Amino acid sequence: MKLTKILCLVLLLFGVAFPSFAQEQALPLEKVSLQLDWKFQFEFAGFIAAVEKGFYRAAGLDVTLHEYKAGLDTVEKVLNQQANYGIHNASLVIADGKIQPIVLLATYFQRSPLVFVTSPQIHNPRELTGKTIMGTKDEFKYSTLALMLDHFNINATNSDIVEHSFNIDGFVEGKVDALSAFLSNQIFDLEQKGIKYSIIDPFDYGFYMSAVNLFTSQKEALQHPERTRRFIEASNKGWEYALTHTDEMVALIQRKYAPQRSLEALKYEAGVVERMFLRDFYPIGAVNIELTIRTYKQLLERGMLDQDQKPGPYLFEDFLKAHHLGLEFTREEQKYLQEKKEITYCVDPEWMPFESVEKGKHIGIAADYFSFFQTKLPIPLSLIPTSSWEQSLQFARERKCDVVSLAARTPERLHYMDFTSSYVTWPVVLATRTEEFFIDDIENILHKKIGIVKDYAIAEKLRTLYPDANIVDVKSITDGLERVESGELYGYIDSLMVIADSVQKYFTGEIKVSGRLKEDVKLAVGTRNDEPLSTVFLINWSFRFHRRNSRGFITPGFL
Repeated sequence: MKLTKILCLVLLLFGVAFPSFAQEQALPLEKVSLQLDWKFQFEFAGFIAAVEKGFYRAAGLDVTLHEYKAGLDTVEKVLNQQANYGIHNASLVIADGKIQPIVLLATYFQRSPLVFVTSPQIHNPRELTGKTIMGTKDEFKYSTLALMLDHFNINATNSDIVEHSFNIDGFVEGKVDALSAFLSNQIFDLEQKGIKYSIIDPFDYGFYMSAVNLFTSQKEALQHPERTRRFIEASNKGWEYALTHTDEMVALIQRKYAPQRSLEALKYEAGVVERMFLRDFYPIGAVNIELTIRTYKQLLERGMLDQDQKPGPYLFEDFLKAHHLGLEFTREEQKYLQEKKEITYCVDPEWMPFESVEKGKHIGIAADYFSFFQTKLPIPLSLIPTSSWEQSLQFARERKCDVVSLAARTPERLHYMDFTSSYVTWPVVLATRTEEFFIDDIENILHKKIGIVKDYAIAEKLRTLYPDANIVDVKSITDGLERVESGELYGYIDSLMVIADSVQKYFTGEIKVSGRLKEDVKLAVGTRNDEPLSTVFLINWSFRFHRRNSRGFITPGFL
């Protein structure tokens, strides 16, 4: 149980809590500005609400919202301190293969609504070759659209790439074959005009990012940390208000900010915007660090990011404390580690992008965490390779592994493992063949054959909740998705990120995400529970260092 406490301590190095706003009314008003990355519409309702309902003023801020203008570089404007804060369509910003020195403050759209609207005869990305494609410069650099185009080798050499006009006229007139659009915006206009179209969504091909990411410059974050904290908190309050007072905000935006947009268009947009928040899974403003890590690795793999680029601390609180991390062990902890000599660990050998074993090496998101753990521990972390998740758990039961890198707490596992604080939380989704319809309620299809990797915690949870569910054990995600592709299984259940990664690499055009489950899985480090006093020892250590931010989300300071 000492081991659990030690690993918890390392985990809890990653974040700090935001201070309270108990004295926000006493703060003098400070003038700051927010540069938006599109025209005024419901996409920015939370910031508009924070201005109009007084949340910024209550936080001591006089905030000006700047609407986007054609040709403007939002990131450059913030980095040059022409604006204090900005909005961007990705949580990781690059230019010319380099990571830009932004500080990420919050994420509001947990799934990007950015898609290509195409002519009716164009149904998949391959058919865009040689066509006229319209989008913004930023979108063609590092959005989900850019990743998808690169994956299918579509570029300015073999196709006509044109700058966005910010309207649908060129598409309606047939001058443009595909234009970038938000599901919440241009789709309504096309429907109203009766224009036929197709949609190519990068999400269906394994490419997904967040959107409406709030960021600032490093200089602003360092010089005005308290002001920035107040801005984040007030923005979150604004979004909470906007999502619970939709009709009021639609009327306000149409009257004061976007009179050219109809009430019907704004109401349509509001419905789509609310879905993009994925509020069943994420608190308002929460930063999904795993998604950012995935974006980073995809950009590297696609050659869109220089190989020598490694992001430093870019989340706000991590950036502030980047040079103030420290870890000291008590004498008891030091003695324990000296006697331990090494910590052995097992992983899931096939569960990318979270983790895998390749040529005997641990890779993936969990491997990045464990590399960080190793820098804080005076003894080696040694990987024990296994052939399956089932065998990893067997090794944990047999004490061949001290640690399991990513494991969910279940009643059965508590017989042989303790658990640190969770450091990864993932939504659970259902993958089916592409011809299947989207599933609104997973309970309606649990009588069909659904594959889940043997001994996964979600299988235990679903079997408890739905005793009659037709759950089929599979060996791995590849095994499960191949059996879905062949028709042997109706669907396969796993993490959204894991399924998207496999679809992108091996099942493009064959498999898609067709539904989300209400359940999610919180993953922690699992440790052997047969060492006296170790759990209390490790948990005490963890709470000295590991904290969650005010939105309840873990914020690691590395990739």
